[in-house]
Amino acid sequence: MKSTKLALILLVIYIAMTYLVMFTLDPKTIDLITAEDHYFEWIGAISLLVAAALFFYAFFRTHREEKKLGFGPYRKWAYLAFAALFFFGGGEEISWAQRVLGLQTPDAVANFNNKDEINLHNLEMFGSKNSLPFKMYQVFSITYTAIVPLIALRSKRLRDGFERYIHIVPLLFGVAVLANFLLSQIVSRLTYLGQLGEIQESNYEFTFMCIGIYVVYSLLTTIRQSQT
Repeated sequence: MKSTKLALILLVIYIAMTYLVMFTLDPKTIDLITAEDHYFEWIGAISLLVAAALFFYAFFRTHREEKKLGFGPYRKWAYLAFAALFFFGGGEEISWAQRVLGLQTPDAVANFNNKDEINLHNLEMFGSKNSLPFKMYQVFSITYTAIVPLIALRSKRLRDGFERYIHIVPLLFGVAVLANFLLSQIVSRLTYLGQLGEIQESNYEFTFMCIGIYVVYSLLTTIRQSQT
């Protein structure tokens, strides 16, 4: 679909602009927009919460229209799992609204949290830069958006197998995810990027919101077609 391809191209352009615009900003401004509770963190958190709502809706509609869609019993649970994952990620991103609500970090958590926040991804066991959760997030993002669609393009048998369990997305989403990773590495060597991880995370999260929109749109299209 031309409209889908155009939207995906715009997504790639948005990701590129989040890095290229850094050449026009001074370090103080970059530090501000990449800091906690500012642009990139809130865009990422809102994106994940919207993605969670979209995947929950996909679960609800698939459950209700299960016989018409013919997906089998597994895919709806994948939608629900994605909804739970993104809801958890959105809550973690803003420390479960700790600063918004003015909550104090309990001593039992603060003693083991690198940033004295109410979340799990900053626990000391994951390292000072929470590298393990972030690397797992990167692997998940690349696998779902790039590796699985690429395999599905190469093998109809494997595609049919995948589609029983998950919603395969266009490979252009994988291009967006890989562009996010590569641009972060390249641009960070050319200019100051502040908290680089916040930009990367935010762009991954924004991409998953777009994936949620695509999933719901294609699901509703399939439902309409099954009714004609």
